Amino acid sequence: AYKSHLNSYLDFCLLHHFDINPRHIIFLCHLYSHHIEPHSVVSYLMGIIHNLEPPFPHAHLSHNSCLVTRTLQGCLHRLSMPTTQKSALTHDHLLQAVLQTPTPLSHDNLLFLAQLHTGFFALLCLGELVISEQLLCGIPLWFLIAPLYSVAAASSCHFLSHPFHYRSLCM
Repeated sequence: AYKSHLNSYLDFCLLHHFDINPRHIIFLCHLYSHHIEPHSVVSYLMGIIHNLEPPFPHAHLSHNSCLVTRTLQGCLHRLSMPTTQKSALTHDHLLQAVLQTPTPLSHDNLLFLAQLHTGFFALLCLGELVISEQLLCGIPLWFLIAPLYSVAAASSCHFLSHPFHYRSLCM
């Protein structure tokens, strides 16, 4: 079984001259929250308590104690990092893409703009706009390229079609 949680707790207790007892888990909780994400500390402590239960049958009581739970809540509140994500595209981003595209528009540029606008207005993810190499199934790349006549752009709309669907080609 994986017992590095318990080993680090035992090292912590020896380093700070604590006796091996679940009631000292609060100190480890506070210390580790400053070094790793506090959400990880919660699962880390559960692993330690699980390994401490054979010699200390009531170890789970110290984990559920008011002091430990409030310390964890405080650490989560003070030290937890927010989830980060990329900012969403806006209409201004689309306009900038069109304005900064070199003229005359090449096939690749038209194709890119058509895919960008299609993905934006159809609420598609990037994975729905491109084909993974794992899904190609030995199909020659020229077969998957959208032909020039399939891309059209006007001031009020754009059009992109492909005569084949890559999944039907993998059969």
